Amino acid sequence: MTSAGSTDLPPSLQIPLGRELRPLSDDDYDRHRRSLLVEGYGIEGQRRLAAARVLVVGAGGLGSPVLFYLAAVGVGTIYVSDADDVERSNLQRQFIHTEASIGTPKNTSAATALRNLNSEIEVIPVGPATDESLDAMKDDIDLVMECSDTFGTKYLVGDWCDRTATPLVWASVMAMIWQTTIFWSAPPAGWRPTRLRDLHAKPPEPGQVQTSHEIGVLGPVVGQVASTQAVEAVKLIVGTGSPLYGRVLVGDARTQTIDTLTYTRASEE
Repeated sequence: MTSAGSTDLPPSLQIPLGRELRPLSDDDYDRHRRSLLVEGYGIEGQRRLAAARVLVVGAGGLGSPVLFYLAAVGVGTIYVSDADDVERSNLQRQFIHTEASIGTPKNTSAATALRNLNSEIEVIPVGPATDESLDAMKDDIDLVMECSDTFGTKYLVGDWCDRTATPLVWASVMAMIWQTTIFWSAPPAGWRPTRLRDLHAKPPEPGQVQTSHEIGVLGPVVGQVASTQAVEAVKLIVGTGSPLYGRVLVGDARTQTIDTLTYTRASEE
């Protein structure tokens, strides 16, 4: 892995949606007027967001801000995958939930919060990510956001996205250190395929790496990386800006430093 300079990749990347874009309503124009003013975004970008179907795996620390930003920006259909119930210890960083949510399923708690934020979108709670559950949603989702906190889920989702050529916006955070990037095993012509195992070839052996359950995680740091994840998702859906593709951001909130690193497919090394 080497520090990134300029790349020879095209400046933007757009995921296919495969469905007709609907006109914006008066309410859409009113709600999203600040977004519509952004260069490279506009009415067509907002229409694409409204047509997009995104699966967010994990409604916890990463998932909370990711879900809120996707709902606020107008992603039309959001699937929320989680198997856990809300615990008091979650509230330190998982601000999509409240004290009233303690003991309730995270996916339904998150869905309620998103519907209260934006009643114009569809929010669908689903169970844990498994090969079977992901296969059942394959034709219904355009993009996956990996926001879980276990190596098992991260590699399961990463391998499934690799196998099915589903675009994936991925992130990881522990304590005050984080990283995020984009994987897509079958991108458009001119782009090199990428996958999770190009960056991290295999999950660590049990006990080899400390987890957030052992070394903790600071809430605002999770928000820092999650907001970057959400931006990358919007860029992929709209087709604007230069995506984190073939590049990974590695941040250290202790010193507020961020490095951009490049990586290649394992077969090319």
